[in-house]
Amino acid sequence: MRRVTADLIANGLAGATLQRLAAAAGTSGRMLVHHFGSRDALVAQAVARAREDELADMRRALPADADFVGRLPDAWRWFTSPGARGSFRLFGEVAAQARLAQPDDDQGVRRGLSEDWLDQFALGFSACGLDAQEARVAATELLAIVRGLVLDLEATGDLERVTQAYGRLVAHWGHGLGAAAPA
Repeated sequence: MRRVTADLIANGLAGATLQRLAAAAGTSGRMLVHHFGSRDALVAQAVARAREDELADMRRALPADADFVGRLPDAWRWFTSPGARGSFRLFGEVAAQARLAQPDDDQGVRRGLSEDWLDQFALGFSACGLDAQEARVAATELLAIVRGLVLDLEATGDLERVTQAYGRLVAHWGHGLGAAAPA
């Protein structure tokens, strides 16, 4: 499962044939179907595993404590790491596919891709002294900006510029909450 998950993070859902995933796992497509039932079931389990891993990594990079805002610069290094960027790409594909397959499913896959992040970020901002409503608004801003900047980075490769933009965001919150801009 780890190898299939790593393949999806590195290469995405597009072209994720049973043959490609079997090669990544070091087995045959027939064995994967025997074990998981179908390619779609295999992909669903691998995406779930990638999601669990991503959330655990995010919680390690940015724990919801009183130094949450102070950790934002280091968290940016994680957000822009190859593994995190691969996860962002993969979950962007998952969200797009869910949108196309279930356009009216507001409680499903797409919502789940945001809620865990918003919850963690809101807890962090609350630990820094914001009330629950303001913490949720700040969490929404942070998530939207991080996703937008990572998407910009993917499109342009301009790490310096997007890091500067992220630094302005950190300075905005850090001004009153005690954070430094990313280096």
